Amino acid sequence: MWMYIRKYLTILGLLLSISLTGQEAGATIYGGLINAKLHSQNYCLSCKYQSGYVVGLDGRLNSGALYFMVSGDYGKLDLLPVETVDYIGKDKMTLFKLKAGMGFKILGFSDRVYLSSKIQMSFTNIFKYDDTILKLSNYRLNDGFLGATTGLMLNYGVLIIEFEFERGLLNMFYDEPETKLNFLTLKTGFKF
Repeated sequence: MWMYIRKYLTILGLLLSISLTGQEAGATIYGGLINAKLHSQNYCLSCKYQSGYVVGLDGRLNSGALYFMVSGDYGKLDLLPVETVDYIGKDKMTLFKLKAGMGFKILGFSDRVYLSSKIQMSFTNIFKYDDTILKLSNYRLNDGFLGATTGLMLNYGVLIIEFEFERGLLNMFYDEPETKLNFLTLKTGFKF
């Protein structure tokens, strides 16, 4: 079994090394829409959506096909699931995410057009929210929670379009099992 795994990892490494080209150090400014899902349905059975928006900055710390990156996101998101998607409505919590990890090129179509990806750990800090919503649910909010983030980014010159997924690793609420929050984010921005 180990021999097969080693064989496939070697082939994958060779394919990636052939297809990867250099990425310049710099930054990306972006904005996008967030959809989130709380694992627990205890609060409201018909409430399935948490939506909002995000703006942020990715920093590529070195040049090359594999690079370190740090990110900061500022966003607004529904505190608890609601029945309809509303990206810019009222009563959203304010959050700030710090992410750190690695970015890498996957496939180059030309010097200006290529696919890239990333793997990051994320810490989300919640700054502002409506206490009355929590009093009705009897939930107590943690100040922050952890997640693991990956994404697929289309780079077209200085423009980017990215689909990002974050898997919640720690619960969002005290003493409430299965209150991890998963995020799907669609972002667009530009590099400089």
